[in-house]
Amino acid sequence: MSGEFKLVVALLFIGIVASLGKALFHMSSGTSDTGQMARALTMRIALSVALFLVITIAWYLGLISPHSDLGGMLNVGTQYVSQGYWWLIYPPAVAIILVILAFNVIGDAMRDAFETRLQKR
Repeated sequence: MSGEFKLVVALLFIGIVASLGKALFHMSSGTSDTGQMARALTMRIALSVALFLVITIAWYLGLISPHSDLGGMLNVGTQYVSQGYWWLIYPPAVAIILVILAFNVIGDAMRDAFETRLQKR
């Protein structure tokens, strides 16, 4: 099994675990409609499996390049900077910066939402 395929399987597992975690959160928060929770959980798991199948089929058909990561693009761009193609490093570098900033903002928002000590103030 290739490393990228293992990553896709791990993401599928994370999606299913996150769906289960959200269902458990709703159960602990006092939601009494178990049918609605079961439908929402089933829909989330079905969407995770459908996404996994679409990515797997695209992978085997060759529609997804195995080397299309931002670090690889940045590495290739740095090899051509000395030849005058300096603009090749900006799109992947900006994308990396935006992804890092997005994770920081999402992490701060999750901390603010779930930290009970901060909500009491």
